[in-house]
Amino acid sequence: MPLPFSEELRRDLDSVWERIFSHPFLKEVQAGTLPLEKFRYYVIQDYHYLEGFGRSVSIALSKGPDTETLRKLVR
Repeated sequence: MPLPFSEELRRDLDSVWERIFSHPFLKEVQAGTLPLEKFRYYVIQDYHYLEGFGRSVSIALSKGPDTETLRKLVR
C-alpha cells in the first residue's frame, strides 16, 4: 500500500527537516540562550510576514466564487 502523500514528503525531505530542527536559532530557543535582541528581530519579522499573509488570505477569500471554494481556502 502506498504511503500517504504527507509521509512521502516527510521521507523525501528528511535532510531538510533535520537541518531545520538543528538550526542554531531553534537550538538557542530550546536551551533558553537566545539573546533577546535576536528574538526581538524574529518577532518583528514574523509580524510583517503574518500581516502580509493575513492580507493575502483576505483578498483570496473576497474573490472566492462560491461558499465551497471559501471553505477550502479557510482550511
